[in-house]
Amino acid sequence: MNSEVVSTLHLKTNDTFRHKFAYSSGIAHARFFLILLLTFITLTVTMITINVQGQTEPATKLYTTISVEEGDTLWDIAKGHYSNEYPDFNAYIDEVKQINGMKDDNIKKGSYLVIPYYVD
Repeated sequence: MNSEVVSTLHLKTNDTFRHKFAYSSGIAHARFFLILLLTFITLTVTMITINVQGQTEPATKLYTTISVEEGDTLWDIAKGHYSNEYPDFNAYIDEVKQINGMKDDNIKKGSYLVIPYYVD
């Protein structure tokens, strides 16, 4: 081949290569941007979902009066009225004692106790 034909052929090949490279590079950038966008959307939706799930209204604390029956203990009363708002039964019993002005765990048949409880 003469040098002019080879040079023209070389230029056409380079132009085709550049065009294909620029096209594939643009697609790569578009794919990267799309993946980045989808990741951002997924993370945003996840964070919103977690935030909404964590925003529950606190339970309402109410009080009732019970009559102490034969054989009742503060522990038995706690088992019947305890809820997850307290860390443990002892915390609940301590509150019952405090509300009722009790110094110890002794309760008597026929007496009345004010008992806290929670409703959703």
